[in-house]
Amino acid sequence: MRGAYDHDCTECQSEDRHSPGRCVANLLRLTCRTIAVCLLGAAAVPAQSRPSEQQPTWLWVMDRGTNLGIPRASVEIGPGETCIGRTGAAAANWSARYVTGPAGRVPIHGLPKKFSCRVTINGQALLVTSIAAGAEIRPTTGPKWVRPEHALQTIIWVDGGKHDVVDVEPDYWSTTGDPTRFRAYIQDLDAGQLISGVGVTALRSGITAISDANGLFTLEVQASYRKSKTPPTAVETLVFSKSGYRRYEYRDLVLNPGLNPLEIYLERGTGVVVHKNRSFHNKRHARR
Repeated sequence: MRGAYDHDCTECQSEDRHSPGRCVANLLRLTCRTIAVCLLGAAAVPAQSRPSEQQPTWLWVMDRGTNLGIPRASVEIGPGETCIGRTGAAAANWSARYVTGPAGRVPIHGLPKKFSCRVTINGQALLVTSIAAGAEIRPTTGPKWVRPEHALQTIIWVDGGKHDVVDVEPDYWSTTGDPTRFRAYIQDLDAGQLISGVGVTALRSGITAISDANGLFTLEVQASYRKSKTPPTAVETLVFSKSGYRRYEYRDLVLNPGLNPLEIYLERGTGVVVHKNRSFHNKRHARR
């Protein structure tokens, strides 16, 4: 198919070779038209492909006693530094209001360094116990570990009146029949999205679980698996697997009685990521 450029070139070739002025003028006019079209096209591209200027932050409302997100919680944000405790309706000039989704979180566009907050359920104020600035998790080179780099989530911890977390004493460890419960919301390492349908397997006990629609799983290991063992040696390895993600092995988790909250992030790709627990309470200590 011949375009305008082909036509002008043919026209130039048919000109009297002793009168090149008209040929040069045609080529200049064509060049100007081509450049103008390219510039107009280039100006339209950034408007379509420009990424968002700020990545959304996840605001969680979580029950301190159960480590579960609280759905349909109303969170009001305003100026000041009044958050801890039960904040009154007139404590601040509330400038933003959010309602958490089924997992107990809602996307927002960041929070100021200092702010007041009020959390309610059906109009009743909840007791805020602490606020934690979470982090975006990125892989590092070297050992298979993850570390925080940029704020990606903020957690408002509240006292919901239920307490599944147990402070383990040596005598309680040896005498109680309470199972060990591992619990976490499984998140995508890059996007922070909750991942459903993740298979969770405890290698030593053979117990399995699967994350629900909100990325939540709870896996119980019976007390018999830690009997006759001292706390440092009664351990389990959890394996997380889902198509499209790298297999994740969380090794040497201590079988503490009661609830053991975990932080689980899966990375897209193939292969295996291994993380060895180094805390008696199964807490991840991020290295910077």
